[in-house]
Amino acid sequence: MTKLQVLRQSDCRCLIGVATSTRGVVCKKFPGGKGTVFSRGSVSSAECNSFEDLRDITSSLKPNQCIVMGVPVGSRVGDIKYIGSKRDLRQNEITRSKNNFVQSGFILVDYDYSGVFPCTRAADVHAYMCKLLPDVFKDAGYLAVKSSSSRVLKNQEPIKDGISWHLYYRVDAPKQVKWLADNIIVRARELDMNYYKRSKDNRQLERTVIDLQPLKIGGCGIVYEADPIVEGGYTLIPKRTQIIKGGFAKTSVLKPVSKGVGVKRKETKKDNHEGFWKKSRSLHYSDAYRRLSPADRDVLDDLCMQYKGRDHGTERNPIKCPYTHFIVHPSRVRKALVVLQEAGFIRYISNQNKRSPNLYYLNFEMLFMTPPAGWTPWN
Repeated sequence: MTKLQVLRQSDCRCLIGVATSTRGVVCKKFPGGKGTVFSRGSVSSAECNSFEDLRDITSSLKPNQCIVMGVPVGSRVGDIKYIGSKRDLRQNEITRSKNNFVQSGFILVDYDYSGVFPCTRAADVHAYMCKLLPDVFKDAGYLAVKSSSSRVLKNQEPIKDGISWHLYYRVDAPKQVKWLADNIIVRARELDMNYYKRSKDNRQLERTVIDLQPLKIGGCGIVYEADPIVEGGYTLIPKRTQIIKGGFAKTSVLKPVSKGVGVKRKETKKDNHEGFWKKSRSLHYSDAYRRLSPADRDVLDDLCMQYKGRDHGTERNPIKCPYTHFIVHPSRVRKALVVLQEAGFIRYISNQNKRSPNLYYLNFEMLFMTPPAGWTPWN
């Protein structure tokens, strides 16, 4: 049976994955607040035809279990597939990757409390979704549950500001969910409903009302809905799920985002501020940059546009990669080379006496500064 035949047969609307870790607890534990990442175990395909079924499944999860927003390709109700890691894949195991899973008939809308878009109720989150994509979410029913950390109290006081929510929607076209995140962020830019914040690994990400990552991951994404483990002075509010009746989220109306639209952003006055990086939202020039001649600035612009690094640095230094390299034609920098070296913007140049392409290593700490007042704040 081919993957296409499986999709046509079940359409993944009645199945959802329940993952069981063989490496112990995966839910959050307090004190500490951190959970274990699911890396090895099994995924069983459970029947899930309604929000009531989904509520029963999430309410019965054990500390070593989580749900998967899809099922392994070819799965039927009750089937079990074993999951392993890419580095240590054993016999009869598959990796938890997109090519091994198909999207369930449910999607997760993950709202993390933000002062930019404060939502005290699940209905507030739903209202934002209807504003972003009314054709998709208007009149759609959903199941809402508070995220696990929102239910934890320390000395009878909440441990975090605001409430975070998980909203589950049923979709009429699971195969078109892959376009949902791109459509949301494009619409958010049009409505000026996007902003930037630091991720847990200290990267600067473009965000909107919800966290788009679960939608981007799709059918192989996991959600930790089991009750957290609390000890000491921590207590747990009982889980309450709220079901709002309605129809399907109409993902059938979604279309792929045109090539290039996903990286475009409406220009603002902040982009034209003298001396700040105009080609990237995450880099901002230091005062020393402004003292360079226009020709030298052009050289630095050309170098920086060839940035190949992955380390996004710290809040103090948005980019901190002293050994990141840039490949630029020598004629492009010959006239300004001495000036840039003396100014300290270039740490050193490799292959100076060879015919092979030169690699220019920049001094990021001198070149860039923290965002100026009035720039979109990092949360």
